[in-house]
Amino acid sequence: MKLFNLETIAMFLLVIGGLNAGVNAVFEYNVLGEIMSSGVSTVFYALVGLSAVYAIADRMGLVGAED
Repeated sequence: MKLFNLETIAMFLLVIGGLNAGVNAVFEYNVLGEIMSSGVSTVFYALVGLSAVYAIADRMGLVGAED
């Protein structure tokens, strides 16, 4: 049994990115931008975007494990 699979990592990134977006919208404070350098936060946001694409593709049945 794998501890972390691709779906778990994608969901984690989406939750963290979503919470950051919510805090940013409500309080105008970028939590991730404050704790990460500009380059690292750019990579993180790119990974959040890829996670969203993966989650959409997974819901559409285009990717994922065959049972």
